[in-house]
Amino acid sequence: MNLMILIGLVLVGIVHALRGASYLVLSRSGATTKLRPILPLCGVFLCIAGLIDGWSAGLPVPVGYAGGEGGLALGPIGCLFSLMLFAIAAWSDADEPADPTAGWRDLRVSAILLSLIAGDAFLLGCGACLAALLPTRLLGRRAARNGVLAAFAIVGASVLLCAPAAPFGSLLADPGFALLREAGGSAGPLLPLLVVGAAAPLLGLWPTQGGFRHRCAFAPPWVALSGALLGQFLLLRFLLDLAGPVPSAWWGGALVALGLFGALRAGVSALDDRRAAGVVGRVLALENNLFVVAVGFCLLARANDLPVLSGTAFDAAMLLSPAVLLGGLAALGLVRAMEREAGSGLLSRLGGLIRSMPFACALLAVPFLLLAPLPPGDDFSALWLLVQVVLAAPLPAPGGVAVVALGVLALLFAAAALAAASLLRFGWIAVLGRPRTPRGAAATDLAPIAARRYAPVLFVPAFAALLPGGWLFMASGRAGSDVLLGGEGPRHPLVALLAPVGNGMLAPLPIALLLALGVALAALLARSLNLRAERTAPVWEGGAAPPPPWLPFGDPATQIAPATLGLALRQALDLPAWHPSGRLSSWLGASQARRWSAWSRQGAVWLARVLERRAPLVAMLLFGFGLVLAASGFFDMRAPR
Repeated sequence: MNLMILIGLVLVGIVHALRGASYLVLSRSGATTKLRPILPLCGVFLCIAGLIDGWSAGLPVPVGYAGGEGGLALGPIGCLFSLMLFAIAAWSDADEPADPTAGWRDLRVSAILLSLIAGDAFLLGCGACLAALLPTRLLGRRAARNGVLAAFAIVGASVLLCAPAAPFGSLLADPGFALLREAGGSAGPLLPLLVVGAAAPLLGLWPTQGGFRHRCAFAPPWVALSGALLGQFLLLRFLLDLAGPVPSAWWGGALVALGLFGALRAGVSALDDRRAAGVVGRVLALENNLFVVAVGFCLLARANDLPVLSGTAFDAAMLLSPAVLLGGLAALGLVRAMEREAGSGLLSRLGGLIRSMPFACALLAVPFLLLAPLPPGDDFSALWLLVQVVLAAPLPAPGGVAVVALGVLALLFAAAALAAASLLRFGWIAVLGRPRTPRGAAATDLAPIAARRYAPVLFVPAFAALLPGGWLFMASGRAGSDVLLGGEGPRHPLVALLAPVGNGMLAPLPIALLLALGVALAALLARSLNLRAERTAPVWEGGAAPPPPWLPFGDPATQIAPATLGLALRQALDLPAWHPSGRLSSWLGASQARRWSAWSRQGAVWLARVLERRAPLVAMLLFGFGLVLAASGFFDMRAPR
């Protein structure tokens, strides 16, 4: 049965490639554009059948030296990512049936599918290289350079993996996964550098976050999300599957450090971004960096022979993946639709969309809840699992390692707070803020029929958020057996998550029910009391008065960010308290009061300039000071009772 599913996926990929290359021409009439999503939907049903079946089969193809075998193989991890790939393709076909980039999309779907169902490093490298290079023509010279560098890194990683399997005197190795899993342990320290170099432009890791944000803000949504899917798959396949059963511990530590740094950088940039789609792109880059952190934790646990913690970290990665790929796709699609209707993508020109586009805003709340690290979203569940991994790690007595663990926890919380604040800032300005242009106040709402296009995409991350145990049974239980090599986390119940050590449990479904009940009661109360806002502004502004300058998120000119602390200090310099009158002059005398006032003014101006120019550095210094103050409480919590 599984062999037939593999053959069906191969046929779907071939037809996608032919359609993308214009060898299979479909008419652009309205009768046939509705049939375009049927092909990726067939792939979705085949992937679901493959996940239910749960065992792998292959189509062996002789490659390499005599006797070597590779070819195509259908595994759980390939089925899982193929399911999300075809969901992205189906949504893109239904969203923009006349998109001029549809041919490039079909070709990229075929290339990514080839890498997902590859059974040897040769086909995996070919598919990943084609997928990295295909959309570069749509994105400019910088994206083309990043795509070429990613392709070279993929080729280097594939060759490095095959090198230990090459017999003496032979130029070609056996790239089949079965042999590479045994010989991959001697790949050396260069492998993670090449894999990260290949995945960085696709996931928005440092220092390529600007390119990922550009793809999210200006390219079709499928470009950024299909690339993120490929980057996540490359990390899992190369580092967790083919790199050997016992990787080096510094691989995981380096990935954790890179992911935390990239997450903080993306979060700070999201707070200062001035485009609506740019904010979503930065948040997606932050979530991709958290995925890298989860993979790093998994490698660290495997290197220290902790299979339960390794499986728990892999569970966190599997919860992050659908939220980023499918929830992010829906969020980007809705934000881009709002930008088209409002006539601008700048936050300074968006506002009041809750009145002009109520259905679109209500629909946008679903992917935002899934992306925000707040209960009951997928990201909150993944963050909870990562925190449990750190707390359950067998650390030595209070010392350097314990301080590092405390720093990792604090950085995880800081990244989560930045992501939540960025999405809250977007919602408060663009959705709940006052209308700032007549076109934004008169924007046309999405038709309710649009829910049929977004509901299938949001079903998978919503299912993973509300029933995390069921999703992890299908995702980690099947996919983990394909790439994790013995690591197994706790057996989660259907509606809850269990901590790897202790009696900790997280149940998102009751939290979601309580949240829905509160919203329903508030709406019922407002309707019964007939609450209406008094009109204090012109009609085209929707009755919303300009916000006061101290209101956070009220106006783009007064957004909360580290740099705005300098503005607050400059405003404080004009207060009467800075004048030498009052107690200061009575204590020190008039001349001394004027001197101290001048010195204070100069110091405040210098501090304001530092905050405005070096805001992230100052924020990190303040954060480190708070980290030192919290260390004693952390050590006391970990001390044996």
